[in-house]
Amino acid sequence: MDYLYGLALACEPFHSSGSEEARVTFADDLSSVTIRGVRWGIVRDTLDVPDSSLAEEDPAVHPFDHFLIPRTWLDERASPWEGEFVQSLWQTCMIHMEPWKDDLLSLYDIVGLGFNEITDSYTNRLRVGGSDSHLNLFIEKFKNKMASRRSEVLFMTDNGFIDKDSSQKVRNGDIICVLLGCPVPVALRQVGAHYEFIRAVYLDGVIFGEALEALKRGEVELEDFELH
Repeated sequence: MDYLYGLALACEPFHSSGSEEARVTFADDLSSVTIRGVRWGIVRDTLDVPDSSLAEEDPAVHPFDHFLIPRTWLDERASPWEGEFVQSLWQTCMIHMEPWKDDLLSLYDIVGLGFNEITDSYTNRLRVGGSDSHLNLFIEKFKNKMASRRSEVLFMTDNGFIDKDSSQKVRNGDIICVLLGCPVPVALRQVGAHYEFIRAVYLDGVIFGEALEALKRGEVELEDFELH
């Protein structure tokens, strides 16, 4: 549990659980801890982000040249506006993890990377060669900005939110939760009747207390997660 404490200190600028204090119960033999939180979504679809260091092997080939987003991510997005989906995707790609608020891009920054060009209704940049299966959402400015990225994993939850895992430990079926008292969402893996803590994740749209607002509206419920 020391990792959870360290996580709370490192990610202080974020507050995915709002001002709620942690509700924690330890087993008598200290073999497990039960934490209250909100089950937000399930990891349903993962996508490996190219390792930008590959560009050093062949400078003529940018590692993002063939990095395409499944069209289902757009069709099943949580936001009704295509532009917000692209903004969320770019923000998620760019932020570092372990996360800091200073890493968040402003809308001005995103526009500077070509956001207007990618979402212009008079262009056809949301399609690749007329294909209905994949989207080309990364233009040259953005790809160059991503040149310092290392290999990461993007994934979509079953309720249409984009996440990122820089450890490559999260896999399909893991549960994304907002634990009370924890400043960032976490991935848990169910093992029998209990859960294993996998790691913190960046989840655009839930990092500033949105899950707690949904709880107040009765859209989600608090649950107890027993961690071993």
